[in-house]
Amino acid sequence: MRDKLLLIICTALLAGLIPAYESVFRPNQAPPMKHLAKIVIDKGDNLKRIAAKLDSLWLVDNAGRFVWACRLMLIEKAFPAGTFVVPYGLSNYELARRILVSGVNTANITIREGWTARTIASVLQSEIGIDSAEFLENVFDSSFAASLGLEAPSLEGYLFPDTYNLYLGMDARQAARKMVQHFHQMFDDKMQRRAWEMGFTVREIMTLASIVEGEIIFGSEAPLVSAVYHNRLRKGMRLQADPTIQYIIPDSPRRLRLSDLWIDSPYNTYRINGLPPGPINNPGLRALKAALHPADAPYLYFVAKGDGYHSFNVTLAEHNDDKRKYARARRMRFND
Repeated sequence: MRDKLLLIICTALLAGLIPAYESVFRPNQAPPMKHLAKIVIDKGDNLKRIAAKLDSLWLVDNAGRFVWACRLMLIEKAFPAGTFVVPYGLSNYELARRILVSGVNTANITIREGWTARTIASVLQSEIGIDSAEFLENVFDSSFAASLGLEAPSLEGYLFPDTYNLYLGMDARQAARKMVQHFHQMFDDKMQRRAWEMGFTVREIMTLASIVEGEIIFGSEAPLVSAVYHNRLRKGMRLQADPTIQYIIPDSPRRLRLSDLWIDSPYNTYRINGLPPGPINNPGLRALKAALHPADAPYLYFVAKGDGYHSFNVTLAEHNDDKRKYARARRMRFND
């Protein structure tokens, strides 16, 4: 009889422990196509109010279960006021910890070479909850650019590509400032002197570097592509750089059409002479070095081979021959 009673007691305890365990550690369901949510905890919000806010944002499956989990963890009155960005699909334990220990709310975000400010803004919003519109508003704020030591109307070109450890939900201006500060570290006094010796301002060399970045897949070609554009500038030829067209068409990136080359824009290097008014993306160190140190080569033209590399030519006749050759090769591969 005693053994039977003990078994009943153990079973009852186990039956109570299982839902308690699940309440704390089972992941909450994440809504489709959503990654992050922003929750605002106001001063004076009690646990039930916080749970209701989490429930309204679909961060928890059940507000009452979150309350129960917090009470089991003895953190009923521990939540601070503030704004928190948290991922979906966390357990109640992980969710509570995210809010309580704000120091762990960071993520490593990689900004790739050649990304535009708009692409960066989109990534920052999806990865750490920074409002993309607010980020771009700061990017194209000329007074903010001046405050960061840039002689440029915007931060486009100066958001230096690298991997950054950023706080979830951090201020958009802080994120932009961090990237520009890194640019100043990378573009040192030696590079600045080199640009001046070549007859370029920092803004002009960054613009040229961004065009080089937009053309290359393999870094080994950067000095050759840079040589083509330096040679064209020296001879007074138009740059006719396709990446500058990609920058101004709304549905970029896509295959360019002949009509795109007639777009009226100061960035259309098929219509303007010299460099466009500013960078068309945010170039990395390989393109920046190539812009400052072009290859010693006489090339004026290059055409894509279709494998990521280019063929370089001195004369227009050679260039046109290569264009026909590689266009034919691409058609043959497509037909196969």
